Amino acid sequence: MIAFKLLLHSSLTKSRSPTAWGTPACIYLPTSTNDVAFAIKVLGFTNSPYAIRSGGHSPLAGWANIDDGVLISMSDVTELNYDNITQIATVGYGNRWGDVYEYLQGFGRIVVGGRVPEVGLALTIGGGLSHLTNRFGFSCDNVISFTVVLANASVVSASAQTNSDLFFALKGGTSNFGVVTRMSLKTYPSGKAWGGLVVYNNSYQDQYMSALEAYQKQGQVNDTSTALLTYLAINNQTIFATYVSFGDEVKPSAFQPFYDIPVVEDSTALYDSFIDLANNVQINYAVPRWAWGSTTLYLDEQAYVDLGHISTNESLKVRGIEGGSYVLMPQPISTSMITPSQKTGGNALGLTPRPQMWFSLNIGYELASDDDKVNKIMEESIAELETLTKARGLYDEFIFLNDAAPSQSPIRGYGADNYKKLEAVSQKYDPSGMFQHQVPGGFKIK
Repeated sequence: MIAFKLLLHSSLTKSRSPTAWGTPACIYLPTSTNDVAFAIKVLGFTNSPYAIRSGGHSPLAGWANIDDGVLISMSDVTELNYDNITQIATVGYGNRWGDVYEYLQGFGRIVVGGRVPEVGLALTIGGGLSHLTNRFGFSCDNVISFTVVLANASVVSASAQTNSDLFFALKGGTSNFGVVTRMSLKTYPSGKAWGGLVVYNNSYQDQYMSALEAYQKQGQVNDTSTALLTYLAINNQTIFATYVSFGDEVKPSAFQPFYDIPVVEDSTALYDSFIDLANNVQINYAVPRWAWGSTTLYLDEQAYVDLGHISTNESLKVRGIEGGSYVLMPQPISTSMITPSQKTGGNALGLTPRPQMWFSLNIGYELASDDDKVNKIMEESIAELETLTKARGLYDEFIFLNDAAPSQSPIRGYGADNYKKLEAVSQKYDPSGMFQHQVPGGFKIK
């Protein structure tokens, strides 16, 4: 039985950032995989353009919304199930990670999911960076199976045993092959978690960047239960750092390089669970519109410091933009994050197995009239960063898809061999090219 809602006007047209808002002709709200299959069949017959939204976290225009076409919002596909025997969680793609964490906490379990509760589950098909990645690998490497609606409206399962080529492609290849409606995930024992938000003055930027390198060389390697998420808001002269350590240790020594930096505010505490910690981390995003982009370099203290200096100079370009906010998000990646994928059939990311930094840039601002200016600044800033990393032999072509700018080509950065594999999977499971042409948003293979 098909049970869905069809809306002509709704606040569901609004994603997190107004840069991603659209004006779809209608919004389709399925409640099940069969509902999604029905929609794909109709849209294929009518050749209508459409978009699919899981959580709507991305600020990129057209990625999770559309003008004039059909928006399939997965917000009512909210299955949550845990099997005590297999210790596997099955989750619908309309959930947010906070929903999943809250549900599994009742069983004393946790999954390798998003770092903030409001992010949607589509994070996984972009690879997925989690606070648990240092211990268990990327989110995509912890998927046991995907349920997928293909372009011909058939429903298939993709796992290491069934449609393994599609399973591989979905682990980083994003929405190029079908509509994921649910997935089964490995779970792990949950317990206490220490951490929270620490605020610093950005006058300590150099010291903080050096501390990141020190943590990446020692603390991150020696204690895989630790993770952090940092925003350096250069214009606001503020560093926001969220520290997480799974377990009951308070102020673990892994974070020692950061303890020597004077703090403005420290809200760290020991919590009964990670979701309790995550719900208590509140950062006020003062401006509504956001753009982002990313680049990758290998571990190097001086390069980290120098990229901070380049970014400080680049931030001057947003001074004439109303609400202009220039924010760095350096994300240290350890080899322990990369190697688990080899045990689960691999993923599409094509990562070099050496310590690296996913150096992401976020620019916030007020007015739609500044969209083009901000995107140009983003491109110029990324180019400046990469000029330095290429000159020093530290550049890696990988671009984290979930943080990539629309002008970037992250799938090309997976390497020629993986790109060819993804092309072959696309041709096999979507021979008509529906997800390359009929779904205008997202990073495409062709």
